Amino acid sequence: MAESRVASVLERVVVVLLVVLVLVGGWTFLHSGKSHADPATSSDTGSSYVAESALSGAARSAVSRIDAGGPFPSSTDGTVYRNDAHLLPTQPTGYYHRYGVSGSALIVQGQDGTLYYSADAKRFEQIKR
Repeated sequence: MAESRVASVLERVVVVLLVVLVLVGGWTFLHSGKSHADPATSSDTGSSYVAESALSGAARSAVSRIDAGGPFPSSTDGTVYRNDAHLLPTQPTGYYHRYGVSGSALIVQGQDGTLYYSADAKRFEQIKR
């Protein structure tokens, strides 16, 4: 009788441990930094989107200047953006170029023409055109 009680307790402990493992594994998977379930998130880059029409007037003007190839108000416009903090998808140095908007805001363009906007140079959103 004591053996059956011990076996019953052990079975319950095993079931609880399995449930905990499944929950921890699921939580880890969902919070692994690849939150592609968000519809405003790009599945290929992990970056969120911002509609071009939702940008500030200064940012939209910068996009127009980029599209036209200039003129640019700053000598730093069009210079290489190194992506040292890995805030954008990994590419070789020279792939990205930066353009000032106002203050710390900037737009970065990839060689494929993809544009990214940042209000603070700490978080980027891909500009949806």
